[in-house]
Amino acid sequence: MNSNFTANGKEYMLEGLREKLKPDWKEMLNPVKSRKMVPTPYSQAEFLVKAEGLLSKFGESLVGKDILEIGCGYGNHAYLMAKYEGTRVHGIDVDEYTVNQSVDLNMWNPKDIELAHNNVVNIRKDCSALFPESISKKVTFETCGIESYATPNHHDIIFSFDVLEHILDLRLAFSQMANAVKSGGILYHEFNPFFSLTGGHTLCMLDFHYGHCLLNEDDFKRYIQEFRPDEEKIALNFYKKCLNRATLFDIKSYAKEFGFEILHLNGINFFQAPERAVIKELETTILPYIKYPNVTVEDLLWDFVYLVMRKL
Repeated sequence: MNSNFTANGKEYMLEGLREKLKPDWKEMLNPVKSRKMVPTPYSQAEFLVKAEGLLSKFGESLVGKDILEIGCGYGNHAYLMAKYEGTRVHGIDVDEYTVNQSVDLNMWNPKDIELAHNNVVNIRKDCSALFPESISKKVTFETCGIESYATPNHHDIIFSFDVLEHILDLRLAFSQMANAVKSGGILYHEFNPFFSLTGGHTLCMLDFHYGHCLLNEDDFKRYIQEFRPDEEKIALNFYKKCLNRATLFDIKSYAKEFGFEILHLNGINFFQAPERAVIKELETTILPYIKYPNVTVEDLLWDFVYLVMRKL
């Protein structure tokens, strides 16, 4: 892509960043009604190995736990977690997320919401069939978000993978998680925050570094209309309805407000250069131009954040 984009008096060179970081981005533009999804739970096993390793540092394990998974999707993680002895998993998720990131479904059409729901249910059945009944019977599902989840003080552990960044009212989510987990219970979250290099995800990642958070909403819309007109509906839906703007400062504030002790908060980044050099570059070329409050260089640096908390 050989062009420039000007916003707020600054010119941005478009370098085809999405093609480099998200080479499979075109898959997001396939109509949901014609997609054939195949469950691949065992491809997710490395996430649980990493989670179990991190939990062990705090004397915790998945074994024998009652687990709530937020944003459980097709059930890949849920069924894998249920393999641990004595563990039960309850997964919750919403249909709206699928609709809002699709090119051919609309929230105002009840049939589209029903179709999205039935697709997920059918894929979960296929996923369940990959496990023995002794495992699959330990997993249950419910259609709701954590914001409306109403089972108080029940779970030993709350898990989420690539979910926190998509909850618009994250403060409410933290409040509800405090209600759903037992005293002394653990919360484990992996997420790809908005202000990171890849925080725009596939649909909102522009073709220059940090474009999704350097531009305000009007300029973002203008960019999409000018350079990606065929993606306008799906990109703006995702930008407005599927990505929050929470910073690490917000995460720490919500944890303190709702009685969580942060045991671990760290992240990884995609940059090849030494971290100190990257931080210096971000502090001078990106951070001064971001107009959102409470954004720090760590928000820009960490593409994937690992958060472990304990309810006091």
